[in-house]
Amino acid sequence: MKMVDADYKVYGVGTSDISVVAYFSGAQKEWPPYIEHRGFLYRFNSNEVMQPWMIGDYSGHSKYLLCHEGRHKSPEKPNGLRVTTAPSDSVIEFLYPCVAVLEANRNEQSWLYKKNLENLSDNKNAGEYNYYAADWVEDLSGYGVEVGRFGGEVIFISIQHLFLNKHPVLVWHVTSKVVDYDMIEDFFKKYAVKSLGSYDASCFSNLISKLRSL
Repeated sequence: MKMVDADYKVYGVGTSDISVVAYFSGAQKEWPPYIEHRGFLYRFNSNEVMQPWMIGDYSGHSKYLLCHEGRHKSPEKPNGLRVTTAPSDSVIEFLYPCVAVLEANRNEQSWLYKKNLENLSDNKNAGEYNYYAADWVEDLSGYGVEVGRFGGEVIFISIQHLFLNKHPVLVWHVTSKVVDYDMIEDFFKKYAVKSLGSYDASCFSNLISKLRSL
């Protein structure tokens, strides 16, 4: 999910979605999972292509979809109950081809990219093959996904594709205040059906090693 400041502006309203632009004005933050606009509640769906008139004044463009519950409701009181949320067909299609799942926020992804680049450079200069480095192609498009709710609180994650040695890897991180890792793991087991397993940033070299066996 594109990193932007919390200051945003709704510039277009459709029948079931709104278009939003945002710009930096200080500390970097995520797109908010939900936006209330004119009495209706919308959830983050995807990053959109920057149009010419946006460039220079804004640094992000996204689409939010109208929530099924429609008008904004007061948050439910926590009751300890887990409720899973079924993803949209487009999210399921996005998850399906991924051969592995990697948990890494934007800072961790940046560090992994630099470390991987260093390994590739060292390998090239030494004229040797580095077993723990990979060709890295990042796809900045992605989705914000509601995995479920715990005690009435939303569990929300950001997902995108990262291609390592041309293999699609699902990269994700939590964007909600509440997190339930068991629920998230069950979500990936159910919908990322081709995945060979889950990894975090500290196990990146193990992931590369695993991908070389494909």
